[in-house]
Amino acid sequence: MKTLRPITVLFLGPAALSIAMGCAEWFALPHSHSFTDTLWVSGLGLAAGLVFFGPIAALLKIRDRHPEWLCRIGWYTSLIMLFALGYLAACVRLGTFDLLTLVCMGVVGICAAIKIGLSNEAQRHEKLAD
Repeated sequence: MKTLRPITVLFLGPAALSIAMGCAEWFALPHSHSFTDTLWVSGLGLAAGLVFFGPIAALLKIRDRHPEWLCRIGWYTSLIMLFALGYLAACVRLGTFDLLTLVCMGVVGICAAIKIGLSNEAQRHEKLAD
């Protein structure tokens, strides 16, 4: 199977999420059937799509130019995710929620996107080795 190009991931991923969130808002919230509400939610979907699909597209581009960086990126991503998840676990245990908790949630999401991009690369190497 042919891998998608980074530019395709960067444009089609957020566009699809934007359309999906706009449709979900239209059907899930019958009281907000105005064009501005649907446009607002679609814009939020576009922004979330860029945050999630941007690191995946960046990893695809890095894979083409600097494949030796992928191991280091994976290790540092795991380390950052370890600290963010540790802070989230402590906040759950203590029953607190602050701005840093919200930042850690975002960091975990971005790290998950990076790990998805790295897992695709690992699967590609396994197929080439067979």
